Amino acid sequence: MPQPPWTASNIAEFLAFWLNNPVLTPGSQAVLERYYASYKRNFGKYMQHWYERQTEELTELIRSFGSPAVLEVGCGCGTESLWAALLGAQVVGIDIMDHLLAVANERKSWLEAESGRRLNCSFLKKSILSANDLGAFDIIYMEQSFHHLEPRSEVVPKVAELIRTGGWLVVSEANAWNPLLQLNLLRLRGTTTIATHEGHPWGHERVIIPAALIKKFRDHGLAKERLRYYRTLPNFKLGEAFIHIESCIPQWVRPVFTHYNIVFRKIR
Repeated sequence: MPQPPWTASNIAEFLAFWLNNPVLTPGSQAVLERYYASYKRNFGKYMQHWYERQTEELTELIRSFGSPAVLEVGCGCGTESLWAALLGAQVVGIDIMDHLLAVANERKSWLEAESGRRLNCSFLKKSILSANDLGAFDIIYMEQSFHHLEPRSEVVPKVAELIRTGGWLVVSEANAWNPLLQLNLLRLRGTTTIATHEGHPWGHERVIIPAALIKKFRDHGLAKERLRYYRTLPNFKLGEAFIHIESCIPQWVRPVFTHYNIVFRKIR
């Protein structure tokens, strides 16, 4: 077997293992590959670089805590939740999609069987609005999920409620300031930004600018600690040449990058 995923030095190496080694049952493997279709086509140095950067704050916080309680909202096939558990976190991943949760659970079982290590990680079918029985968390992580959660007037206070005072929220999102991103979303979904999915209100790629997101959470006791813009290109092989170029781009240009991460601290 190639280098085992539980020995990966970063999350990009961890995901690359699953993309390159069909260790799951055929049905689960097919779901995983559809879920990561873009990465399956190309997961070169550029995309690995930015995928690792996307989870940078989550990894740093877990290592600073040691064994924090982590909730991932919209965990999908479970990559970030499993990585957090490998780092020592106590993780709950929630999603509303049965087939994705089945893949997440199969990946967890495979990791435990192959590594001989029990992971403190569970995957539950829940929306954030029905997460009343989960207790409180040191860290909540939302990777490309906030723009799907509705209604926002209920989601934001519920997220804030689930974080312990002094705890952290890390939100990774597509940047609504980016004009090319907005044009692509308009082409894909038209002007309908709120729909129904799996019986739940669902944001149809309803992306948001950082300032609006910061205000929403500030109104519920979460203060912005860090805002970082990253990534200038979609998943093109041409992007390989941009790994080092992006670091030289002036700060005033970065607010129109395609993605951003915000770290919040709950102060009350």
